[in-house]
Amino acid sequence: MKNSQKGFANIILIVVIVAIVAVGGYFIFGKKSTVPLSTSQPQSNTPSKTSDLIIQETKELALGITGSHPKFSPNGNKILLESRDKSEGLWIVNIDGSDLENIYKGSLSAVDDYEWSPDGKFVFVVTLTETSSRFAGSKDEVISVINVQSKEIKQIFGPTSNILYPEWISKNEIAFIYEIYKSNENKFYNENFAIFDINGEKKNYQDGGQPVFFYTSYRNNAGDQATIKSVTRDGIVKELTGTSFSYPTISLDGKKIVFSGSGQLMTMNIDGSEKMTVTNDSGAVDAVWSPSGKIIAYSVEKDDGHAILEWDIYAINSDGTGKIKLTNSGKKFASNPRWSPDGKKLVFNYNETGKIGVLIFK
Repeated sequence: MKNSQKGFANIILIVVIVAIVAVGGYFIFGKKSTVPLSTSQPQSNTPSKTSDLIIQETKELALGITGSHPKFSPNGNKILLESRDKSEGLWIVNIDGSDLENIYKGSLSAVDDYEWSPDGKFVFVVTLTETSSRFAGSKDEVISVINVQSKEIKQIFGPTSNILYPEWISKNEIAFIYEIYKSNENKFYNENFAIFDINGEKKNYQDGGQPVFFYTSYRNNAGDQATIKSVTRDGIVKELTGTSFSYPTISLDGKKIVFSGSGQLMTMNIDGSEKMTVTNDSGAVDAVWSPSGKIIAYSVEKDDGHAILEWDIYAINSDGTGKIKLTNSGKKFASNPRWSPDGKKLVFNYNETGKIGVLIFK
């Protein structure tokens, strides 16, 4: 009897050891491939609800230029911004406002869009350029990549009539929509999807898979006919919403989208399912996910039909609870919030003064 019990115990011990090895192997080998290449994992102490956002300090950076649309670098040490005054172009600055550095010098109002690469080594910039195209004095657009360290600028696409919604979909690939005008037909062709790498090589895929790109489509160029669409790497397009919805922004884990329309902010899965209203704030724009994917920051513009009365930044939990107001900017009008990678700071701009603000949370 004792030997039988001992043999049974040995069998149990072997089963347990095998189970532990199998589980360990899963975490060592299996889980590595479940994290998308362009997705960074939030830190364990990243704020996960709006009650965590206790403001320690609100700073205004004294830069000596008029700045707007600031964006934290992927490591959180730098801020990228544009200026449209006499110091027009793109600039990088430390988060304390020191070491302001120009990385792109453009003509007034030439910069249309820009963004850090996921590894922080490059910045793409969409710019207007004078062309000898179909109409005298018209402007087309090009997309270029700037090496942040060397400041080398390489044009990778264009000129074409319009480049829309460019996004990094990997550390060296940019997806976007562009318009093209065919003079022999006197016709614009909209919603042409393309992926280019940082060397200017067009990428062609056959693998399909999950959508990697989301954009606003305007039926008949009408604002009230805006819908949101997704695109896979091989160019398969799917319409995700009805009309009057726009400005989709994907969460860092690649699973959810926040978007606006009809006087509200909403979320949905990337396949268009499980749509949910987060807030009915009329005038809500600039929605961005926190690194944890649990909080959404956005700005709200309030007017009387003639003039802007208020423009401030809010935050709300992704389930629609816990709405809080983060700025009281008065007539300075705060907008365009962007999270730091650890979720403990928000950078934004004051529309009326051209100053860059930073909210620091405890």
